[in-house]
Amino acid sequence: MRLLNLCLLVAVAVGCTDPEVFSIRPIPAQRALVGEELQLELVLVDLGGAIPSFSLTSPTLPNLMTRSSPPRFTVFGDRGAYLRWSPIASDVGVHQMTVTARGADHATSQTFPLEVSSGDAAPVFLKPLGAGMTLDLSRDDCFRFRVEVQDTDTVSGSIQLEPPIEQGFALMPAGDWLADFEWCPTEEQINRKTRYLLNLVADDASGHTTRKSYTLILRDAIGDNCPGRAPRIEHMSPSDLPRDASIQLTARVTDDIGIQTPPIVYYRVATATANTPLDLATFVNGNMELRSGTPTDGVYGVSIPLSFLPATRTEIEYLIEVTDNDDPIGNCDHRTTSPNEGLHRLTLTPSESTGMLAACDSCAVDGDCLSGFCALQSDDTGVCLNRCQMGAGTLVCDGIPRGACCGDTLVECNAQTVNGNGLIQTPCNGPCGWSADDGRYSCRPSHPADPSGQFPNSCPENGGCGVGYACTTAAQISMSGQTSTVCQPTGGSCSALCVDDRFEPNNDVSEAFLLASPNEILNELKLCGDEQGTESDYYNVFVPQKGELTVEARFLHSDGDLDLSLRDAQDQVIDLGFSITDNEIIQACVDPGTYTINAFAFEPLIDIGYSLAIDFAESTCCAEDMYEPNNNNNTAPLIFAGTIDPVLSICRDDLDYYAIDLVAGETLVVDILFDQVDEMGDLDIFVHDLNDQRLTPCCQLDNGQSVTPDEHLEFAVMLTGRYFIVIEGYAGAQNEYLMSVEIR
Repeated sequence: MRLLNLCLLVAVAVGCTDPEVFSIRPIPAQRALVGEELQLELVLVDLGGAIPSFSLTSPTLPNLMTRSSPPRFTVFGDRGAYLRWSPIASDVGVHQMTVTARGADHATSQTFPLEVSSGDAAPVFLKPLGAGMTLDLSRDDCFRFRVEVQDTDTVSGSIQLEPPIEQGFALMPAGDWLADFEWCPTEEQINRKTRYLLNLVADDASGHTTRKSYTLILRDAIGDNCPGRAPRIEHMSPSDLPRDASIQLTARVTDDIGIQTPPIVYYRVATATANTPLDLATFVNGNMELRSGTPTDGVYGVSIPLSFLPATRTEIEYLIEVTDNDDPIGNCDHRTTSPNEGLHRLTLTPSESTGMLAACDSCAVDGDCLSGFCALQSDDTGVCLNRCQMGAGTLVCDGIPRGACCGDTLVECNAQTVNGNGLIQTPCNGPCGWSADDGRYSCRPSHPADPSGQFPNSCPENGGCGVGYACTTAAQISMSGQTSTVCQPTGGSCSALCVDDRFEPNNDVSEAFLLASPNEILNELKLCGDEQGTESDYYNVFVPQKGELTVEARFLHSDGDLDLSLRDAQDQVIDLGFSITDNEIIQACVDPGTYTINAFAFEPLIDIGYSLAIDFAESTCCAEDMYEPNNNNNTAPLIFAGTIDPVLSICRDDLDYYAIDLVAGETLVVDILFDQVDEMGDLDIFVHDLNDQRLTPCCQLDNGQSVTPDEHLEFAVMLTGRYFIVIEGYAGAQNEYLMSVEIR
């Protein structure tokens, strides 16, 4: 932090004085920058009693003491106080400032001129939050929302739209750094596509522009009783998560054709009671991204920044929604949500390291950081950064109110200097250190340093930033609205501090590292994430024959969340491991061939060490089919008459459920074809109702439950409704099968 202050180093006479007759030493003219803290030492003369209270006023800044971040006064010893204050953009100009000290029966003041100059900060978008907004066309016809920008050194600037600009987009100025957006899509626009990009740009006319892309989603009604399968969402809502800068949500989405648009997460601060039907306008949007797999079977993830969550709240609620595109020219598509009804609810627990996070750790609020400054990032997340102690690249009169020793050179504050850094540097031609007689650093030392530790003997440079960091020239904004120059990594990004492992580059499937054998242990691996929160390590493994492939990633979840996937040569996901605990393990039955192991993480700036244990054992294992999990009526896919592709499988002690809608008077005919050597390959067919009651009793040798290969079942429908075809292995048998369904 660049601190512009004047250190008044005048000895205070001590004698028999009236405790309520005191004065403030004169204060010379001061200069300050917007967004950077002014620090001024106030020395009281002839103070004989308790330290009085202080205030700062100015006729040209009438709201000074009532602001959200007013001037602060910190008592210093028994002779005065420090004034600390960060000017804002509207303070630019010259002001007459008055400091007043008030005791019980006495008050005294000093007036001094202050020139506030603009800093070098860029604008930041505060609203709208998130990645986009959804317009539910069944409830409203238009998008309407406020755009708000903050700039620490500019009172106002322009907010504009950048191409492509759709017909009907309207952005209307609403005040300093404020604008209102409105768009009422036409019927043609609604029919053309469901997602439109809004490109916003903020310009402060001082050489700084900031852009924000915001997705406008049109949510129309969908048809009823549409053919085809609806997408399936597999999502486990965490029971609780630490309150970090952001939280990561993942889901596995499968669809018979493949989804064309990614799933959407709708989230908000948890309400006392959920509104029914849900008003999506009350939610913030997050667009999930495909992290692993394909649009027919893939893992999607999203990072939700917690900047929308007030510091006093700990719960959020959300839902995940995906719509397929089975009917490209109409609305006979399928929409699936998780959960099916209501909302997921998530409680955030205080981070164990609250107030202890170091530089470049992800954070949610300023109080998470040792520095007390959680810098707001462009993606609405935060990262801890240390405040600069001084201006970049030089010494200034700050942090050394009693001087400092730079080797054998004495550095002192010159009370009469207004321009420059206000310092006098004097070679001592001998030792430099603390003088007990003068109460300051001197060329006549009695100690190497101040014995009390109150005035450190330091000569910091580069803003006091450590090795690998440099002080920013422009003030940054924190998650709670503070402004300060900060120590930023010299590489420009915290991600540069993470050191990759020896297998890099393997961040893409085309760069996958080929393992020497399917039985290996790899240690000292590292995932290094960037500010976008995406990182992957890929490894290829060749399997010589059919068998069981086991991959275990070993890591500490407290260091970050790592997930695993296994994909075949066609890039299809075979198995996943995405828990929220230590370690991940996946097991899959595989045929001979090459497979890809993907270790990945969603967290921004992740820096996590891990090891991989890969084990292969030849066996006649059972591979689950594409419809899994369909082990009960709640997970059963809806099917229709015809041949069910592809080859299906029953694993040991498994059940396969398939839902089908039937009309009274119809006859359901089901055939399954399979090879059978002994009873451990024997499969049977049953029909269940909505209550999961078996309607075709065992054991009808001529109707679905023979002891020979293949099975044929016929079922007469008495009542219109939904039924379930259930395939079961006899006594825990497992086998592959083909199935056809006919309705007569």
